[in-house]
Amino acid sequence: MVRSRPRSLSDRGEPHGELHLVVLLQLGAADGRFPQAVPCRRGATARSRASPRFRGRGQMIVPPPAPVRGNDWRSLPVAPVEFFEPEMVVTVVIPYFEAPEALALTLAGLEGQTYPRELFEVIVVDDGSDPPLELDQPTPLRVRVIHQEDLGFGAARARNNGARAATGDILVFLDCDMVPEAGWLASHARWHHAARDVVTLGFRRHVDFEGIGAGEVRDRPGSLEELLAERPAQHPEWIERRMARTDELTAGTDDIFRVVTSGNLGMSAAFFADVGMFDESFTQWGAEDIELGWRAYALGAVLAPERGALCWHQGPGAVLSESETVSLQQQHDKVSHLIPDRRLRSAAAGRSFTVPQIVVTVEPGDAEPDVILATVEQVLASDVHDLSVWVEERPAERFKRLHRLLDPDPRAEVGAAGGAANAHRAAAFFVTVPAGAEVTPRMIGRLRQQLGKAASGQSDLASGHRVTITRAWALNRARRGNLAISDVGDVVELDVDSLTVIQGLQPQSRLAARLQGPVKALLRVWTRFRRHLATVVGVALRIRSPGDVGRFAAMIVRAVWWRLRNVRRRLKIWLGLQARSRRHIARLARYPLGAEIAASGRVASAVLAASARVASPASDHHVDIVLVDSPGAARSVASGAASHSRPAVAVLDELLPRLSVQAFDAEAVNPIGWSAAHEPESATLRSQLPSAGRGVFSHRIGGDALDELRSLHHLEDRATFHRSAQQRAAALAALAAAGVLVSVPDPDADLKECLGEQLHDLLAGPAVARASTHERELLSITMRRCALRDHSLRSRAKQILGATGMDSHGPEVSILAPTRRPERLGEVIDTVRSQTYPRLELVLALHGDGFGGDSEIAALTGTLQHPVQVVRVDADKPLGAVLNAAVEASSGTLLTKMDDDDHYAREHVWDLVLAHEYSRAELVGKSAEYVYLERLDKTVRDAHRQKFSERFIPFVGVSGGVLIIARHDLDAAGGWRRVPRRVDIALAQDVVAVGGRIYWTHGAGYLRVRHGDEHTWTVDDSHFLGRASEVRDGLDLSFAGFD
Repeated sequence: MVRSRPRSLSDRGEPHGELHLVVLLQLGAADGRFPQAVPCRRGATARSRASPRFRGRGQMIVPPPAPVRGNDWRSLPVAPVEFFEPEMVVTVVIPYFEAPEALALTLAGLEGQTYPRELFEVIVVDDGSDPPLELDQPTPLRVRVIHQEDLGFGAARARNNGARAATGDILVFLDCDMVPEAGWLASHARWHHAARDVVTLGFRRHVDFEGIGAGEVRDRPGSLEELLAERPAQHPEWIERRMARTDELTAGTDDIFRVVTSGNLGMSAAFFADVGMFDESFTQWGAEDIELGWRAYALGAVLAPERGALCWHQGPGAVLSESETVSLQQQHDKVSHLIPDRRLRSAAAGRSFTVPQIVVTVEPGDAEPDVILATVEQVLASDVHDLSVWVEERPAERFKRLHRLLDPDPRAEVGAAGGAANAHRAAAFFVTVPAGAEVTPRMIGRLRQQLGKAASGQSDLASGHRVTITRAWALNRARRGNLAISDVGDVVELDVDSLTVIQGLQPQSRLAARLQGPVKALLRVWTRFRRHLATVVGVALRIRSPGDVGRFAAMIVRAVWWRLRNVRRRLKIWLGLQARSRRHIARLARYPLGAEIAASGRVASAVLAASARVASPASDHHVDIVLVDSPGAARSVASGAASHSRPAVAVLDELLPRLSVQAFDAEAVNPIGWSAAHEPESATLRSQLPSAGRGVFSHRIGGDALDELRSLHHLEDRATFHRSAQQRAAALAALAAAGVLVSVPDPDADLKECLGEQLHDLLAGPAVARASTHERELLSITMRRCALRDHSLRSRAKQILGATGMDSHGPEVSILAPTRRPERLGEVIDTVRSQTYPRLELVLALHGDGFGGDSEIAALTGTLQHPVQVVRVDADKPLGAVLNAAVEASSGTLLTKMDDDDHYAREHVWDLVLAHEYSRAELVGKSAEYVYLERLDKTVRDAHRQKFSERFIPFVGVSGGVLIIARHDLDAAGGWRRVPRRVDIALAQDVVAVGGRIYWTHGAGYLRVRHGDEHTWTVDDSHFLGRASEVRDGLDLSFAGFD
């Protein structure tokens, strides 16, 4: 809804305004019933049920809550539109203000809905129009008009009043200038038939309806898209960018609620009431829908983007107007208090907000009020100030003293057990801390930091207490569905060591502040001892019964046991018998594999066992391919499948042996964090991983185990360590992908067929055992490239797809090659020709004059086996504009840039694509550590850049000649800045500004050339010589990792 004039309203005032007129329009049955069922128009697929009476709210079977993990809406068992049978009543709520022509088109679109007319009503809420809205045209719809008092911009109030008057079980909100396609309502409603806590998000396009009347919309022969085909249309780019970045809202990020827009939105009436309806204090344009979206998300709603629920917005609006932008900026200040999202608020120390980000529940147990109060004060003294404390009362016991002390404090409350979630329904995280636990100032912040994207985390403290942190959506969804938190998301064990003693106790005196060495350490120990002694004495003095004695003894035993355990661990670390703990928690991969795959049989089930997306053939889910062990199993699957849904069958016995090797999850097993530093010793695989042949091998390496393996010069592996060649190949491929160097002194033909020739020959070659540090690094890079390319889950799925004749291509990469130098065109083309990556597109961006005509360019590129696009840009345009023109001409999903004078190895593009896949970073580059200084004829290796190889870098930077970025991430960052130089740094800054991460893979295979006359980067050669870890004479390509 768009209001055409500014409004004002005092704070909240009367909650509903004045409902002073209700008009009921029914051009059908005169007794208040809906008209009889009529056939759906325009190829309706939703079957009408002949029900002469309107079935109102409360008379339908209530659907169950959505039992999904995260926001995986794809896993909900929702009927496709063509098989959907409507049963529930829907109310369409339309807020309106002085736009009769637009409303007429919207109602005409509603008349053509395929959803049965006897199962939906329309409520139009007039927000004080002058003159008031009156519908005097005949309509087969059941339409009610509600008039509310003109109190200013009242979109939130209008939608709420419509919902209060609704009789439907499902509410769908529609702006009065949106014309829906025929299947719009059915597309929304099918989700709400399946689950009661789904929020459906429709889509819109913007088009000019000038010259099109309600009659043409009503009587059109086809879809609205066909009617409007000749008119230019826009769609909100920001929504599409967020959809792409979050894999259609399933990527596990906490900001998916920001795509909720109220102009095309559906949810059940019951859940809308649970959420608390729209906030009627929003009295100017913008943000009331985002705030509602946050509350729904925090309550555990599943946000389902439904592209079938398409509406056509009448006129522009895909880009915000100036007044809308100003209003939205003003509303940002308001929502910073209502939405506890770090992107919308700045929680500096000492700030408090209406809705806290974290609610900490203090569980009393058997503790005395003084102990409970001490824990509360420790929590309130945390470095994280954006929090509130909820103290649980014991059953039938009221903490009167705590009420007196804490009730006046706005950040603390005392209430019933389990009441925190109800009292703070819009908070983002819920933490539980037992009374008496030692809460350090940084503990709450570390809990939040280490939780990552998991739903919940828990940790044991050194005092013996256990603390937990849970995301609000996971807690509320689990409670609503009577589920465990682990049923709706990942539950992780947090690192105890990071939660204890982040900062030692500081002696409180001037003398103590000056103490150093052992004396200061002893004073810290004495300070800690005094605190524990005071706690013990305080508890002992409150002993009143034998039960108190037992609890006191249990507390002492538990604390002593934890202290002794900690001393034992520290002693082993000091003796070098144990590394500092870095826990590795194995999880199944949940990303799509390009097709729905099922597996049947021992070998087939093991191939993709690292993925949670592989089903059983007997499941109810749609299956594209069934992977089986033998032809006999294939016949069994074929005989059991229905003819209309028979999947393709891949028989491992008939495929290459490599396809029978267990694949690993590249997002869990990869070279991230790899370091060239190593010990001179080697070891056998069996001595390091004695149970390597059991289960999913890749789940056994990670954390401390992986650090230990990488620190060795190499591992030695023999066939006797494994039960079969396939299991051996799975172990070796996973180790190679993680950067562990392995030597295979007993190669055999079966292992070669399972691993692939190149990886097998590297492992079996004599170079592994005697490799120098630099040779070892280059061997590791080549091994992990082979393993990631041939044995990851995604690559194995593509191999299976290809074996069954299905499309199995990887992403297309567009190489952007801007150049001002015609003499270097041939070198650029030769470099692209040498690349081994199969799906490439070359975009030549010719910057300035001096280049030949199209026929000359075609002659140069004629033998290139990839598509070529040529863009000519005027010489006065900055480099950023040149690159934007190249992007516009490209078609690849991934974009990489090549400089015309640098050297690139054959596997360069492969390295970038693989790093982009396993790091999931928005911007990926190479560490660019090898540089050729042309004037000095020296090849140097930059030691500073070398240490950031295979790392998420902690600063903003990337080398322009070796970056790769997805098209949607480039769009999200605003494209290339139109600057003449340092466009790579500018892009990195923009990526980070919108929440992206930067990852550097290894630097091998790229040699940057410094001519000494650079026009885009003026740094003297001495800069590189001063930072060089090694200098070679001449142009040494082999030193830089070229084969």
